[in-house]
Amino acid sequence: MIMPHFFVIALCGLVFFISAVSTAYAEADDAEQILRLSVNREVEVKLTCNLGNGFQWTVENVPAFLEQIGESICVRDNADTKMVGAGGSTGLRFKAVAEGVGLLRFFYRRPWEPGVPPAKIVVYRVFVE
Repeated sequence: MIMPHFFVIALCGLVFFISAVSTAYAEADDAEQILRLSVNREVEVKLTCNLGNGFQWTVENVPAFLEQIGESICVRDNADTKMVGAGGSTGLRFKAVAEGVGLLRFFYRRPWEPGVPPAKIVVYRVFVE
């Protein structure tokens, strides 16, 4: 009879551990997404990118209730590949510092081409409670 109790205790510990994790993850391409967070929670938005074409993801006008953590860096999905133009993903992290509602807009463009419309735009509608 000790075995079933052990599994119940282990399961409760796992549920507590999962609920204590403070980072959420979101992935999107070319569509408006909805993101719901609580204050002090972090989120990482992952967007597809390509290391060989010069395009980079940027975010503009981050709402005041969010704080950007770190920079936008494109990383190969498969670190072992040596192929030029291999696909990857950019992870951009944010922390909800206050309650609010707003938009996060991501633009995929070449930094040396000002005035040229972005190749892609991804929009997140963010709700922080």
